[in-house]
Amino acid sequence: MWKSVFCLFSTCSVKSVSLHIHPPPCQNRVRERATRSYTGHSPVAALLLQGALPLLPSLAPLLVALSYLLLLLFVFLNRHLHKTAIFAGLGGFCNALVIFSNHFRMPVSSRALSQLSPEGVSSLLNGDIPMYCLAGPDTRFLFLGDILHCPLPLIGGFASLGDILLAIGVFFCILKLMGPVRLPGWMVSG
Repeated sequence: MWKSVFCLFSTCSVKSVSLHIHPPPCQNRVRERATRSYTGHSPVAALLLQGALPLLPSLAPLLVALSYLLLLLFVFLNRHLHKTAIFAGLGGFCNALVIFSNHFRMPVSSRALSQLSPEGVSSLLNGDIPMYCLAGPDTRFLFLGDILHCPLPLIGGFASLGDILLAIGVFFCILKLMGPVRLPGWMVSG
């Protein structure tokens, strides 16, 4: 999940920062604040925190909570991009709910697990992948867990409903930052 989100959010973050280093002069401060994109680097920082999980497994709950707080900050600061805020916010909420409800680990369905290589299965079962666990009878909110296998070459692995919603939110954010002129206005409004 985080591989695809990193690529998309870092693109979104870098583009928005580069586009808004020198915002155009605006006489109405409220209008200026409402039109500026405040993406910063919070999604990238969230991803770096998640990347530190294998190095600091004892701090996993704290690192996961901080990374989702940074994602929430990104959504809050970009609330003027309605589609981005709605989809990324819902996706982050779905992922956070299932992870926090299952001891700070994302449950992976046995059906999705069957698509992994033998090395991947053993890594997951041995706990070598700190953020994931195999879903069992006591798993909460499994329908929000990683139940979909993604056979895509660059982002292969598992996906959840939250991952899909996050990707849609990032899609609308990138469209807003690109500002294409040949697409309908509803699509590029962020």
